[in-house]
Amino acid sequence: MSHSFTTRIAGLSRDATTRRRAAAAAFVAIVLLAALGTVIAFRAGSSDDAHATVASALTVAVVTPHHERWTRSIDASGAIAPWQEASIRSLVAGARLAEVRVDVGDTVKRGQVLARYDTAMLQANVAQMAAALAQAEANALQAGTNESRALQMKDSGGISMQDLLQYRTAAAVTKAQVGVARAQLQARRLDLQNASVVAPDDGTISARAATLGSVTPVGEELFRLIRQDRLQWRAEVTAAEVSAIVPGQPVSLTLPDGSAAHGVVSRIAPALDPQSRVVIVYADVEPGSHARAGMYTGGRVALGASDALVVPASALAMHDGRSNVAVVVARDGVQRVALREVQTGRREGSVVEIVRGLAGTDRIVREGAGLLNEGDIVTLAPAPVSTISEALQ
Repeated sequence: MSHSFTTRIAGLSRDATTRRRAAAAAFVAIVLLAALGTVIAFRAGSSDDAHATVASALTVAVVTPHHERWTRSIDASGAIAPWQEASIRSLVAGARLAEVRVDVGDTVKRGQVLARYDTAMLQANVAQMAAALAQAEANALQAGTNESRALQMKDSGGISMQDLLQYRTAAAVTKAQVGVARAQLQARRLDLQNASVVAPDDGTISARAATLGSVTPVGEELFRLIRQDRLQWRAEVTAAEVSAIVPGQPVSLTLPDGSAAHGVVSRIAPALDPQSRVVIVYADVEPGSHARAGMYTGGRVALGASDALVVPASALAMHDGRSNVAVVVARDGVQRVALREVQTGRREGSVVEIVRGLAGTDRIVREGAGLLNEGDIVTLAPAPVSTISEALQ
């Protein structure tokens, strides 16, 4: 009995050991399976990320900057004004304006009668002064005769020196009065002549203040005349730009109605305006355009031709108020974006001059640079455009 119990206890011990070994083996198997699953999942995730990165790369078209020969110019703005404007004023006092023959916008010739004063009173004034002159001449003749007699009496001692002096003085006074009367008659005749208001030069009437029936004082303006219909564009140019401008350079203007006008620089102001700190450049506007005095318009002064490195305007993007382009560079076996700040210059149509920040061999994204970030991976279009000339076709 004792032996049988011992045998049973030994069997139970072996069974427990076997079960413990089986449990340990099962645990190890579970751990290995879990580790294998993690590795597989990690590799699968890495593969998905790589596929996602490749799939997210944008396809872009690239161009390279191109050198073109551009006319160098300075843009400015300013008013269009008459080359010279004549102020036609009244030269007659006390006469009624009897006739006004022209109005604003009329073209006139030198010497043409613009208005006429009533001459009735002026003619009466002339007659009055003529009579006064005749009277003065008669008085002078009488005084001269008296002086001659006094001189004859002096030789015989029949007149005192005091009386002789009086005769001489009277003769001199009456002679002077003749001069005064003659001058007054000439003035009245000049008034009669000035009764006809005439144009001092060819041109166009730009303003009229003359009113029929009015009595105007001497010096009151009646008309304003644009001499020879010549206009000037008075461009406001900064001190840094004016040194490049010389007389004779061509000028092109864009008028408010969209039409164009042309001209030539005639002269440059010798000093800056003390308030605006700009220099006025005067350009004669060629006739035949829609330019009118009083317009304020922009224009361009052509300075000559120069080389320009240009890119399409669509390649520019604004970042923090600065102009940038997306340069495509090969890095780590892929095409990546490098954002580069550039300084722009002139603009002609759909292309822009790059003054600084770009080389002629750089490849830049043709459009959509604003959607790209530094380091983005891009895919080049199957048939990339290589030059700006092709890009603009």
